[in-house]
Amino acid sequence: MHLGKYTIALLGTFAFALSAYADADFKFGTGCERWSYSGSARIELADGFSNFSAASDRPFMFKRIEVNPDKTYEITAEGSGECSLSFTPDYSPMFTGLKFRPHFGDIFKKGKFRTTVRFPRSCPDRVRIDFRAAKNGGSFTVSSLSVREVRGADAFRFDRKRLKAESPSPAVVRGVADVGDAREIASSGSNVCVVKFSSASDADAVAAKAAELAKSGVKALPVYAPKDGKFDISAIAAVRAKVPPQNVWAWSLSDVELTRAQFAERLSAFRKIDPDAWTVFNMSAMSLDKCEPLPEYRVVYSPSVRERSDLDGVVVFRNFHPAPILARGVHGFARDFEKYSLSWIVDSIPSGRSENSVKRLLCKSGSKQFQLDALKRAYLASPHEGCLNFAFASDTHYFSNPKNPKAAGATGAEHMRDMAKVARELKLDFVCNGGDLVQGAKPKARSIADMREMTQAMETSGLPVVITIGNHDDGVFHFLRTKTPDDSQVVTGEEWHDACVATALKSGAVGDENFPKANYFYLDFPKQKIRVINIAISENPMEVGADGRIKIDSCGLYDITQRQLNWLAHKALDFSQKPDASEWGVVFVMHTQIVSPNRRLFDGVLDAFRRGGKFEGQTTAGNFPSRISCDFTGRGKMQILLFVEGHEHADEVFETRPGCSRFRVLNDKNRPEFPDSPPRNYGEADDASWSVVSIDRRANEFRVLRFGAGTDFSGKLLLSK
Repeated sequence: MHLGKYTIALLGTFAFALSAYADADFKFGTGCERWSYSGSARIELADGFSNFSAASDRPFMFKRIEVNPDKTYEITAEGSGECSLSFTPDYSPMFTGLKFRPHFGDIFKKGKFRTTVRFPRSCPDRVRIDFRAAKNGGSFTVSSLSVREVRGADAFRFDRKRLKAESPSPAVVRGVADVGDAREIASSGSNVCVVKFSSASDADAVAAKAAELAKSGVKALPVYAPKDGKFDISAIAAVRAKVPPQNVWAWSLSDVELTRAQFAERLSAFRKIDPDAWTVFNMSAMSLDKCEPLPEYRVVYSPSVRERSDLDGVVVFRNFHPAPILARGVHGFARDFEKYSLSWIVDSIPSGRSENSVKRLLCKSGSKQFQLDALKRAYLASPHEGCLNFAFASDTHYFSNPKNPKAAGATGAEHMRDMAKVARELKLDFVCNGGDLVQGAKPKARSIADMREMTQAMETSGLPVVITIGNHDDGVFHFLRTKTPDDSQVVTGEEWHDACVATALKSGAVGDENFPKANYFYLDFPKQKIRVINIAISENPMEVGADGRIKIDSCGLYDITQRQLNWLAHKALDFSQKPDASEWGVVFVMHTQIVSPNRRLFDGVLDAFRRGGKFEGQTTAGNFPSRISCDFTGRGKMQILLFVEGHEHADEVFETRPGCSRFRVLNDKNRPEFPDSPPRNYGEADDASWSVVSIDRRANEFRVLRFGAGTDFSGKLLLSK
């Protein structure tokens, strides 16, 4: 199928036989994730799969796959056309500096391609495989692909499915090393607590402490710490005989760091007592970097982290070995452990206001209700009076799915109802969704029904509802990837407005009087003297070409039109009618930054507003050539406080435009996107990811309290204040 001059044809079934899955074959579209595509191309998929299309001059397709680093893989592919094949580390801030990028050109010159690739130790266990046309307007066909690890007949290999099935419970540990009152430990959110013993005579005391902890929902981690430093398996056996297995998370055979050989010797003795229990291998972080896992499943590798450089070895090990890791350190490292999605034990339960952030991390081991209550307590304990306070989520990618309620994105409406309930109870100022409200990959009626359900869920807060449009929300994602002969399945701007924007206007939001169905608006909060401006980065006119296809792919369109620029410059940023105009500040909510020639015009308007000056500019390229002129002279300097965004599916804080900050948040859709994304578990608190945000002009900072996946964070508003 052709679209213009670019073509990709994908035929047959793609099979991946990866060691991570014990040599199981996976059909196209399964395994780690589906294939993704780019290129101004029509992609024909065999076996009933839909068509895909996107925009680029050199068509390509890619898929993320799981591999075992420090191993060699055989890659075979068959096809035709001039194209290249390459492997790169999956995108993540941790791996952008890696030089591992094997590249093979013109792979189908002889029809069939075969090679071997050794993935280095430093490579993450998710890599990206790319097929790319050799030139602009090129085309290629891939008929088969296989990626197989080359192993010796006797080589030990981890089966990830088995590891997951047999993982210790709880799978994610946030615990403490001091043994205080069991109720205090449980109230902190800790789910594991260290219990030390030195001899067989401690058996009854250990059993009693483990039982006390179990009543509070905390498991014991018995640690053998002989006073003379000598290993005596009979002491462990005596304690093991007294402590019920259900009260124990794992057994630590030493309180000091061991070499691999030392631990293997102790493990062998322990297995004669208990062949099934999980054991903890205490080791240095430096040795972990060079450690090969033992040919044993039920071992937790526990490095001692004494400084932040120790984390490097921990992260490298975690990225190329599937074995569980339990990091140990002082509670000052808790945020670092959480950042890398590690299980962790800290030395004590922190006390005092300065350690509230660590307590917030410990609480993430609790139940969903426990974490909701902890969030509300944290907010009420924070200096929120006089702040602009709102609940914020982004990239919910909701699609109702009664056939598979556990699917990624299927719980979005539930998340918004929870968020709305908390916002109502805390009496926040408004609730907000940063775009990609729905997945947009289903027929129009389904998408509209889903976005109405999401809007109604947020309306249960009884507060103003601010929803900004994302690149998935108009349904073009579905339109471009099906054989729909017309634009009947596209959600128009007017339909989006009726479903998601009209509710804000009923709450006092101000839109565009010259275009009542616009999807941009602002909302004033006089008490805080803050105006929240909602920018629409998708204003696709939905023009259909002669071939029946949308001319502009809004899935990759992050743009602003002349009409919205005029409204921004002459309406949204006009404070001339306010007697205290100089005291007001502006917060922008938008799905992501504008990526088009009109970005220069947008930035020019904001800069003129901020410094109290003039701007005039014009663009002749891009989808929406525009001209804008504005004059803020005589109004004095104004404050742009913050940009609040989603889209990238990660928590990040940036300095943007001289003078203010910008942050974006993790996707609420319950699917990890990158190797270092926090884990997501259906039905648990981390199924969701939304926040309570406070904008504190007096303290010149913003604070983000997180419910679910991810962590709290904060930053300055005016960087040059």
